[in-house]
Amino acid sequence: MSETPQKRLYIKTYGCQMNVYDSERMADVLRPLGYGIVSEPEG
Repeated sequence: MSETPQKRLYIKTYGCQMNVYDSERMADVLRPLGYGIVSEPEG
């Protein structure tokens, strides 16, 4: 049986501190759904 690869997500944040907060909240919502946050976009 093979493992399912983890879904990866890159979030690019522009602007003010509230945008940073919103990006962090999005990451917090998506982590339990199987997404791993990466620091660089792929490709």
